[in-house]
Amino acid sequence: MVFVSVAKRKVTERVRRRREPYDFKTDMFEGRFEPLIAAEDVTVEEGEDVIIKVEPIEIPPHTMVLLSPYARNPYGHVLAVAEEFPKMMELGRKVEQVYFAAVRHGRIRKGDVLGVLILIELKGEE
Repeated sequence: MVFVSVAKRKVTERVRRRREPYDFKTDMFEGRFEPLIAAEDVTVEEGEDVIIKVEPIEIPPHTMVLLSPYARNPYGHVLAVAEEFPKMMELGRKVEQVYFAAVRHGRIRKGDVLGVLILIELKGEE
């Protein structure tokens, strides 16, 4: 029982730790890993899908948005990101909320990492 308690505390500490964006660059494209940070406290139930507000993330025009498939939160997974009014890729966008699928009962707190976006800047030939 002690081991479970220690393991749960370690997971909770990792979830709450704030992550900074990370830029990457290759010969063909450049981009950024952007953490999705909860902007509100939410209690989730196993099997429930909820909308959670996140700290806003600006998406520049002509940027492809991908979700990292790696689970970053012990209570569930981000299925999609959204803003109040969807916009075309050619326009600047802003992520304001996520659709979150809970896999177990728990409490998500403001500041928790929910998932990670991968932003890839699409460039034409120069």
